[in-house]
Amino acid sequence: MDHQQRNITSYYRSKDPIRNLKIRVTLRKVTAASTVPTFAHEPTKPSDQLEMQVIKKEEDQSANKAEEFVFGWQEKLYCQREVDYYADPENCKSVLDHIYHKEVMSIRSNRPNKRLFSYVDHDNYIEENTDGVEQTFVTPVAERISNLRRRRLANKSMGDKKETEDNKVALHFRNPVSEDSSHNLARLIVPEQSLFLMADLSNDDSEPTKEDEYMLCSVTINSNGLISIKPDFNRKGSSYRVVTNSEYQEVYEYRLEHCSKSMSKVEEDRERKALAELYQRHNDYQAGIVGKDFTEPPPSGTLRVNIFGEISLAKNFEYGDIYIHYCLYLNTEWNARDSDVIAGFTQISACKDDEERTAHFAHPFEFELMFEKANYSQVGVSDWPQLFIEVVSCDSWQRYRVEGYGYTLIPQSPGMHKIEIQTWRPIAPDLVSEMRRFFIGGAPEINDISYVSHPAGSDGPCLSKYGLRTASSGCVIVKMNVMQQSQFFVDKTKSRKKVGTLLDRLGGEETQAALAKVIDAFQKARNRLKVARGELEGVY
Repeated sequence: MDHQQRNITSYYRSKDPIRNLKIRVTLRKVTAASTVPTFAHEPTKPSDQLEMQVIKKEEDQSANKAEEFVFGWQEKLYCQREVDYYADPENCKSVLDHIYHKEVMSIRSNRPNKRLFSYVDHDNYIEENTDGVEQTFVTPVAERISNLRRRRLANKSMGDKKETEDNKVALHFRNPVSEDSSHNLARLIVPEQSLFLMADLSNDDSEPTKEDEYMLCSVTINSNGLISIKPDFNRKGSSYRVVTNSEYQEVYEYRLEHCSKSMSKVEEDRERKALAELYQRHNDYQAGIVGKDFTEPPPSGTLRVNIFGEISLAKNFEYGDIYIHYCLYLNTEWNARDSDVIAGFTQISACKDDEERTAHFAHPFEFELMFEKANYSQVGVSDWPQLFIEVVSCDSWQRYRVEGYGYTLIPQSPGMHKIEIQTWRPIAPDLVSEMRRFFIGGAPEINDISYVSHPAGSDGPCLSKYGLRTASSGCVIVKMNVMQQSQFFVDKTKSRKKVGTLLDRLGGEETQAALAKVIDAFQKARNRLKVARGELEGVY
């Protein structure tokens, strides 16, 4: 019979409940009678029959009788040592000990097993190093949380500190690890349960001890459904062998067989339908929580920009009690949602009496913009939306003064942006306007706020603001969260190619058209130069 190695661990993964697992263990003692068959002579016949005596094999089943048992998951079987220990009520200190005492007293007279028994997860059994090669190294995390696991299992006495210290290791790793790597390995610990199938190989004429107990198989399952079995189930015609450490060096062979009940075709179909129905209900439940009120993605060639902003604060302005008028300026290739308001006013905030004269607003605003691909054939995408602000002061006498104008471009990249807008205000050349501003309010204002950036209608080659006198004013802090949505992002993810930025993709046609015009003009100029050279050669 082939003998397999006992130090190899096999791994399985199953979606079925672990309680359905069944393992059949068959244990028998290897003796000379089981290895070399014994023979016996048949009774002699009368002397007149001179036939050769027939030798037949002697079958002695009682001397080599195998013990067999089918173990279920977390099924507890007691060995003789445990029966003697838990039979004494004085040895029972914890709740689990008293439970074991009741079970032992009920089966003491008719035990279903003799040598085979098991340790369940509540026993906190530690697999010992029986091969002399593999060693157990406990991680620091396992040492710290072992007390918590034992408290949950409630199988150790609170007063027996020595026994608790000896058996506190419940989570362990194989092979030596350094202290640094042990911290990384400890992160991989997941909740698990174990079952150990054991054999009591003590002699019949001696009292059983813990040294006579040998582990036949260990089964562990974690919360991820990974099942580890050491050693694996036996193949056909193979077995495992255990040699005792006693003076007799007795040899035992055992087999591990997977004997879980197989599901019938009807049960498989029923379970498949039940799981499909369960998953469908779960999907419906999640869909009900999430809802269906989502905005449809923009069509191909369209960019949607959502802006969630806040006017945070203003500082270094001349007068206190200020408010801010803001508006979003869009070019022809941009449009806002019909229900969106692209302008607004903040509340009046009094400036603090500090060095920077800070006024806090925390005023939120929100815009949703669309960039249509059909519109940039005439105007390029360089004219990005702009946010204009006008800072106005109002005192207790209802005197209004313009404190400053400023603007900023909406950020072209998505994400969080904090922008500081520097402002200025127009001033009059005479002293009367400044006196009017101080006593009764009022100051020079700009009729078209777009003049702060690029005045509307100034399409000439030169932008001139000569003649406008201004004075520097304070600054305004604005925070913006920009989100961009386009089918371009999906196409870029699928193709996994670098095709430039989104603006380059959306404005690519216009760029290509301008490039084609430049190349065409260059070709025409080159042809004219060739014609001119030909005429000169003809003259000379």
